[in-house]
Amino acid sequence: MTFSLNSIQKSSSANRFVEKFRSTPTESSDRRKSIYSALIAKSRYVSSGDFKRIAPSDLEILFEDYDRQYFRGFMSETFQTISPASVAFRLSKRMTSVGGSTSLRKKKDPSGSPAAESEITIAIDMLYQQFKSGDGVVIVNGLECSDRLLAL
Repeated sequence: MTFSLNSIQKSSSANRFVEKFRSTPTESSDRRKSIYSALIAKSRYVSSGDFKRIAPSDLEILFEDYDRQYFRGFMSETFQTISPASVAFRLSKRMTSVGGSTSLRKKKDPSGSPAAESEITIAIDMLYQQFKSGDGVVIVNGLECSDRLLAL
């Protein structure tokens, strides 16, 4: 059976989605460690968990790796269905009340036809400030994070 955006939309609850992508705590921990290491290996800027510099391309690497390891490409497929243009990634110094956001902007393409643009934004200053003094652990979405990359 194929699992797609269309099948989720037709479902009466999110249970099918949760069941399809559920993982054990050990599996999740292993995947996070793999993604953490992969970003450090692939990035031009991130060389440790307490990185001093990061680029939007690093967010794209993280998105692709999380999507592949947790959702088997489902998130990319969903964004492609909603907005055929690729997802844009942005670092914001202005966001102060949320750690990140995902947005969909409706617009018109050059021919005047309806189009959409997806964007994932991370509040980078908030991330830097949380680990400025280097003391302790920060809880992000219920997970203990000892450095910026884990929190991200």
